[in-house]
Amino acid sequence: MNWQEKFVQIIIKQYPKSIALMRGNFKSSQIWKLQYMSNPRLLYDFFDGQDIYIEIERDYDYVGRCGEEIKYTDTWNYNLVNQYGAIGYGEDFTTRTLAEEQAFLKAFEILEDKL
Repeated sequence: MNWQEKFVQIIIKQYPKSIALMRGNFKSSQIWKLQYMSNPRLLYDFFDGQDIYIEIERDYDYVGRCGEEIKYTDTWNYNLVNQYGAIGYGEDFTTRTLAEEQAFLKAFEILEDKL
């Protein structure tokens, strides 16, 4: 089982109201799962439509005499924002994929509380 399949199992159990909203017009539960698992970009679009914007960024440090240079690190962070400002943050993930997964889980948690 890959991370996407595990991810779907987690969100189905923990965020039923969010999943009902996500399923929308899909008549089959298999169809929406395949859609979102094969194209994670759709998750970004889904949350954009719910006023939860997900930003994934590589961490960096300022270096040089006056801190004018940027040196990227081996960690990734996420930010969640809405029209009013920051609503979630996570840092120091070892891969971009892990940062995305955790950002999506936090976005589902926020949406579930909102519904």
